[in-house]
Amino acid sequence: MKQVLFIELLGGLGDVLIALPAIQALAASHPQASMTVLTFAPGDVLLLHHPLVHRVLVAEKGQARQAVEDALREPYDLVVTDTTYDGIADLVEKRGAERTVTNLWRSPPPDQLVSDRMLQILQSESLITSKAAKEHHHPRLHLTDGELHNAQIRLGAVGHLRVGLYPDAGMTIKQWSPDRFVELGKLLQQRHGAILIVLEGSDQQ
Repeated sequence: MKQVLFIELLGGLGDVLIALPAIQALAASHPQASMTVLTFAPGDVLLLHHPLVHRVLVAEKGQARQAVEDALREPYDLVVTDTTYDGIADLVEKRGAERTVTNLWRSPPPDQLVSDRMLQILQSESLITSKAAKEHHHPRLHLTDGELHNAQIRLGAVGHLRVGLYPDAGMTIKQWSPDRFVELGKLLQQRHGAILIVLEGSDQQ
């Protein structure tokens, strides 16, 4: 396997983070392959410096299917998508590759994280190893020195754990009730002395 395409076009930063363990595990399970991810901005910035992602393609809003069609003009050995709307799943099955996985959701039970469901499905398809699923269970972000410097300027000197909480989500399946966020915040403060940063709205800087 030399070329892998992962299509993540559900729309938000959170969706990229949810898919990232699956992307990481796929790349780690096929170290000889080049990993390409197709996603929307601004989620692409989470992947630009990731050592397991070799190329990031950016789809324009409202042009998801066209972006998939354009991407599939190149040959891939494996195409995986968590996106099924606009006939994207059918398009991938017809034109994608020798191996395809066209639905990484498959109705996860209420007590299972969507990211865990994705790993479970890929493992059942024999596309990732159990070792990769375990080692890449959590998403990892890789920042540049400049990004770290800007964060230190805006957030102050490093000395306490800072945790960002974003209590909003675009889909019910990904939403927590406010009391669970409060409980999580209290635990982070008690156990780690964390400074909490709570974001609101969709245009936070």
